[in-house]
Amino acid sequence: MMDEAVEHDPVKPDRVRKSIGAEATFATDIVERDAARSELTPLVAKVRRHCEAKQLSARTMTLKVKYADFQAVTQSRTVPGPFTGSEEVEWFAQALLDPLFPVPKGIL
Repeated sequence: MMDEAVEHDPVKPDRVRKSIGAEATFATDIVERDAARSELTPLVAKVRRHCEAKQLSARTMTLKVKYADFQAVTQSRTVPGPFTGSEEVEWFAQALLDPLFPVPKGIL
């Protein structure tokens, strides 16, 4: 018999949100960098719009990619000050994506 840890701390539904994200699952696995970049652009825009609407800024960007075998790879970069505009945000997102290519398996 295995002992399971039981968490007794109360649930805090109104806690401050520490991250914002967007994700997508694709109808066919992505294997080409240009296709991945095209799919990344609307996800970046969605997060950026949310941040603008809530007047939030960020210094860290994280990209999580899940391959066809469900293995996940995470890339992250923190900058000294908040990201300043949509072009900078898009550039950093692409910079996190590009080193993953060529991909060993398709991206889900």
